[in-house]
Amino acid sequence: MQTGGIGAAAGGLAYGVVTRERRELMREWVGPLHQALAQPLGIAEQTAPRRYLRVPKNFSDDAEIRVDLPVALRFSRDVVADLITQKLALEGVTFSWHPAGRKPYVLVKKTRKPPKKAAFKDPRVRELVTKAPVSAPLIGIGTGGKTVSVDLDAESPHILV
Repeated sequence: MQTGGIGAAAGGLAYGVVTRERRELMREWVGPLHQALAQPLGIAEQTAPRRYLRVPKNFSDDAEIRVDLPVALRFSRDVVADLITQKLALEGVTFSWHPAGRKPYVLVKKTRKPPKKAAFKDPRVRELVTKAPVSAPLIGIGTGGKTVSVDLDAESPHILV
């Protein structure tokens, strides 16, 4: 009776799927991004892209792309940001630059959008409205679920007019 053959075949199949996804990611996204960034960042084209580029397979809301930058920061941030958004076909992203330290880098994250609707029948919205001070009523919900309000006493008493 051979039980190891089935497990080994399943493991080999899973490994093949993972490595195929990784090769596709490298061929379609990471490789072209490396070719575009190598010259502006002053990185040798022979450098393995995985040494400084970390692009997740699935760029969801909480995923982030990390690009390790050269210590000698002699490049245009705008050019690098444009190349990243163009080569990875990104929209609605923010760039967080971290130039200090021995290993400078930039993080690219999706911009979280506020909810399209904030219905009063939603218990969470109703709770936010009731907790808001009388002088600073809730006027909306922003990105990340942060409340948007205006302090009528201090900021602008004529906001409702």
